[in-house]
Amino acid sequence: MEYLLSAALLVLNLIDYERDLGYIVFTAVGTALFVLLFIVVFRKTKNFLATCLILMCHTWQISWINIFGDPTADLQLPWFYILGAMIVVYGAFSLHGRGKKGYSPTVLFLFFAFLVMFNYPLFISKSFNEGLKEYIMIGFFVLVLLSAYILRDEVPYHCYERIKSAFIFAAVTTSVLLIFQYVMYSRFGMILFKLSLSKYFNNYQLSCRLLMEDHSCSTIMLGCAVFYIGDRIKKKTWFIYVPSLLAVLVALAMTSRRTSTLVLAGIAMIYVYFHFKGVGKKLLLSIIFGIGLIAMIYYLLIVRPVDSFSQAVSDNGRFENYLGAIDLIGENPLGYGYDSNYLASLMPRGVIPHNTILRWACMGGVLFPIPLAALILYVMRCARLKGMTADYWVLLYTIISSNLIPDILNARFFIIPCALVFLIDMREYDEAPPPPLPPEEEEAPEIPEQTEKVSV
Repeated sequence: MEYLLSAALLVLNLIDYERDLGYIVFTAVGTALFVLLFIVVFRKTKNFLATCLILMCHTWQISWINIFGDPTADLQLPWFYILGAMIVVYGAFSLHGRGKKGYSPTVLFLFFAFLVMFNYPLFISKSFNEGLKEYIMIGFFVLVLLSAYILRDEVPYHCYERIKSAFIFAAVTTSVLLIFQYVMYSRFGMILFKLSLSKYFNNYQLSCRLLMEDHSCSTIMLGCAVFYIGDRIKKKTWFIYVPSLLAVLVALAMTSRRTSTLVLAGIAMIYVYFHFKGVGKKLLLSIIFGIGLIAMIYYLLIVRPVDSFSQAVSDNGRFENYLGAIDLIGENPLGYGYDSNYLASLMPRGVIPHNTILRWACMGGVLFPIPLAALILYVMRCARLKGMTADYWVLLYTIISSNLIPDILNARFFIIPCALVFLIDMREYDEAPPPPLPPEEEEAPEIPEQTEKVSV
């Protein structure tokens, strides 16, 4: 029922994008589906925070459309943000008695410092309305992450797999629809949902986006799902997860985004080598991932054709923009505000720097990125210490990708794995009893000695 309702909510948004159902119908049906989905998931998890995280996975693909069916550029009010606000409010009402949980003063200081600093760029923005969009996006991430830190270990381990299942479902469903979108255009000439055709050197590149905005950032979620899917490929589940893996890799190529595809190609085989145990499993998974990555690169060259190797690896002016961003920071180390349009106008190529840290420094000054970057690295460290290996690789892949895209927070989904690391209580997993021995290894029950009775 959960996945049917999730699919229905996505289909509603896809239909509205194509046919415009009107505010009343769209909002009424969307709200009913959302509430019903929340109730169904809560009955399964019995945990409010786990339910919110699961629904954030299910509403990620529609997070660029607000609850009234308009783009979030008009009103920043998608279901995704509402769920984050619910977590923040829940955390605020749960503050009483939390002082004994032993929070790190350094981490709390980083949160406090950033929450003070991130107000400043809004007031120096050339356009307050443009600045407000960035302000809401960054504030959403930090406040939800702070709430997750305060509420740490509040989600029982048995909910962990449900949350990852929702993440995988969202990514695979999106991937299937991206492939459908590509087939409908390439075979039948039909343009469905968000699809763009642009000139790239001497060729045209096709970008399937479904409902995503800023797909240089947002498509990274599909790449993250690869690590969760890979973690589930086992003898009894390969027929489910191997096709899912291949679908995600092919769909990722059809977005034509090189960052999410090429970074994944570089890190996936390292993931296979270090993540899996046993030579046989490493070899088998290397073959499976190798086939998938070859298919991904093949389709990437179809939707983004090039005439030479130099075009394939072109930086598209990234390094020139990096130098331009460094020059801007040197000229004004206090920042230029959140207005992306104004920032782009100052750059040599008229494009904002495709590097998360440099962009943050341009907006808020040289000190602005330090606490935010430190918090993200702390989350990654916690994932490693807690033994959340799949999440560790998700965070590593995302952080590496963030050096080549405008802003990792534009992807929205990044708050899900970050909050997950803080919220999941791994003690239930650590304290679980060992699995029972197979029948042939079970110890025989002790038989009490019997003395033979002798009658005289």
